[in-house]
Amino acid sequence: MGQKSKNITGYYVTKDGDTVNCTFLSRNWKKQPIEVKISVNGKEQKITATNSKGFYLRETDTWYKATKIDVALYEQQMQFANSHYLPEYDSVKPVFAKRLFKYDLALWLYVDPVERKHFLLVTNDKYVEIYKHLYTASGGFHGRDPIVTWFNQYIYILKDHMKDCPTLFSIIDAIELNEADLIKLLALYKTCKEDKNK
Repeated sequence: MGQKSKNITGYYVTKDGDTVNCTFLSRNWKKQPIEVKISVNGKEQKITATNSKGFYLRETDTWYKATKIDVALYEQQMQFANSHYLPEYDSVKPVFAKRLFKYDLALWLYVDPVERKHFLLVTNDKYVEIYKHLYTASGGFHGRDPIVTWFNQYIYILKDHMKDCPTLFSIIDAIELNEADLIKLLALYKTCKEDKNK
């Protein structure tokens, strides 16, 4: 689980919605946490996405939510591109997703076992995954040769969710699909919305 030894404080939320203060016996997972060791009143236990609603780390102000999601098996390696511009989907077990940005339009991240990042836009407790996917299409000089191209699904989804701030569309066209760019974009969207509500 790639955990460091320094203990930090926080809480977890039980399936019944109770908040329990605890000490986390590990932190800073190199991979997505599957189960987390904690101490409650000196008693060690483990929490998972099945037996909790999530957990919060005070020192890093980080919230992990337990959720069940169907993730896109998008492809980013040219040699594995297939002819479908839409990727296959995989139903997964309950997982912990990390909150990256909190607002009416929130951003969460789940990293799957093969370290594929799944960015989730969340509004009103409903999520949609954003991704980019490599696929093969016809092209070339005669229009019949196979070429590998990107389906940048995230651009369309971001524009749809931010249609009330069309001034951001040129920024959406230029951003990369990574944590830093998405967080900056959502901060701009938050500012745009707040300015409109003044």
